[in-house]
Amino acid sequence: MGVRAIEINEKAIMVLLIVTNLINYLDRGIIPGANGEFTDFVAKSRELGGKGGASAAFGALQSAFIVGFSLTCLGVGHLIHTRSPFGMCGRGLIVWIFAAVVAGLARSTQSYSLLLLARMLSGVGEAGFVTVGGPFIQDAGGTAMGLWLGVFYAAIPTGTALGYGYGAFIASRWNWSVAFYIEALAMVPLAACFLLSADDGSRVVAKAEPGCEQDETMDAVGGAVPRIESGERSTSLSIVAPDEALVVEVTSTSSS
Repeated sequence: MGVRAIEINEKAIMVLLIVTNLINYLDRGIIPGANGEFTDFVAKSRELGGKGGASAAFGALQSAFIVGFSLTCLGVGHLIHTRSPFGMCGRGLIVWIFAAVVAGLARSTQSYSLLLLARMLSGVGEAGFVTVGGPFIQDAGGTAMGLWLGVFYAAIPTGTALGYGYGAFIASRWNWSVAFYIEALAMVPLAACFLLSADDGSRVVAKAEPGCEQDETMDAVGGAVPRIESGERSTSLSIVAPDEALVVEVTSTSSS
């Protein structure tokens, strides 16, 4: 018996995207937040213990994340046109969860290489999410799109700031590996929601497909507003003077 899809309305999906973004950037703040503990770990790791170069190796942790993230974004951006966007998002989050667990295990094995791999995989996993999140909110937000996008992107600095405190607190109370394990557990239900959602997020790329219906509006002085419906193209040009004393509207329609 297959797993039954669950119905999640668009507002709930947007909330899920915002929370996921927050946890993503919480993860970014763990290492700098517990800088002393990570620096000590790198210096005493099996690969670098007593050999020097700990500062460069510490910096490489962030570089590994960026490499994994940047390269994967290119691939995911292409694949979402032929695959379920939310499916890609959910699978990306599974990779992210795996990366967080591997990062936690790096401490118990004293392996810098394992932590470096984990950070790269974290970037790979995050790419599957960020490629979908913003475009979906932009399309589903409706008249409140600006507010939803504002909250979504506000999760970036907020999550990072919380991550600094979170990483420092967990590292001092227990150890930094616990911080990775906790966030991995927190991300599991979010990944499940995207994987099981009846809405596969296909609207993210629907308007990019050839022959799709477009209905665009633009409120701007001298802005041309194209509409394509049933093979007809209608272009409206509105010019509004600052004092609204002069309003000129020109509309032309042509068949394609």
